[in-house]
Amino acid sequence: MTQAGAGTRVAKRAPTAQPLARIEKELAALRERQDVLFAALGFGTRTRKGDRGTVGELNEAVLKIQDYLLRTSERLDNILGTLKNHRELLEKMSRRVYHAGTRERIRMELDIMKTTASVLALNGVELDEAVLAEIDKLKESTAKEDADILALRRSKEKLDKRFDGEVGKFDLTVIYKTRNRQIAGYR
Repeated sequence: MTQAGAGTRVAKRAPTAQPLARIEKELAALRERQDVLFAALGFGTRTRKGDRGTVGELNEAVLKIQDYLLRTSERLDNILGTLKNHRELLEKMSRRVYHAGTRERIRMELDIMKTTASVLALNGVELDEAVLAEIDKLKESTAKEDADILALRRSKEKLDKRFDGEVGKFDLTVIYKTRNRQIAGYR
């Protein structure tokens, strides 16, 4: 019986060794997959709960990008709002010019010439004093109600040619390129 009992024990151990080997194989395969997964996530072999790996770094990067995009969208909203206001101003000016008479148009064009001369003066460009005096003289004559419209047009055309000739003496792109580097926010 002793031998028969020993044979039975051996027979019983053999079936349990087979499932144990299978479980050890599965555990080894699981550890291999876990190692591959940890390597892909940027974790080391000795990671603990709460450690940050590639996913955490990616999450931080995504949050930074979202913050940047939010700030950029706010800036774009401001820019678009300003452009909308500018467009509305141009529409009002266009309507004003459309409905204005010849005298008012000439007055507006003279204001633009004077502003252009001021901007050029701020950048170190000196125009002929006679042109500036002629702008003022023509503007005064537009204020008179009894002024001849055809004479005003002819005078304005002569002034346009003279003003364009004065401004044409200067290479404005060179003047502004050197100055624009000093203006904050200008590219």
